[in-house]
Amino acid sequence: MIPFAQGIGFAIPINVAKQAAQDLVKFGRVVRPWMGISGVTITDEIAEYYSLPRRGVLVMRVGSYSLPAMLASFVGDVIVGIEDDRISKMDDLQKP
Repeated sequence: MIPFAQGIGFAIPINVAKQAAQDLVKFGRVVRPWMGISGVTITDEIAEYYSLPRRGVLVMRVGSYSLPAMLASFVGDVIVGIEDDRISKMDDLQKP
C-alpha cells in the first residue's frame, strides 16, 4: 500500500474490461487492433502545406515488421477510406 494514496482510483470503461476478459479466455492474451503504420490526422495546416485532401490520415511510417502494411501502404500515402467506411482521422483507423 502506498501511504497518502487514499482516494486515488483508476477506472476503465466496462466494455473495454469485458472485451479484455473475453480475449483472455479465448486467446490467453488481450488482442489489440494493429495495422503496422504510424499516421497522423490531416489538419487544415498539413493539407495546405503538402497540398493534400482536407480529411484522412497521412501515413508517416510503415513498420518493417508488418508485411501487410509494407505491401499496402507507403510513407506519404493518404488513407481516406476503407471499403465503405470514410476515414477522417486517426481514431477512425483505430476502431475495431
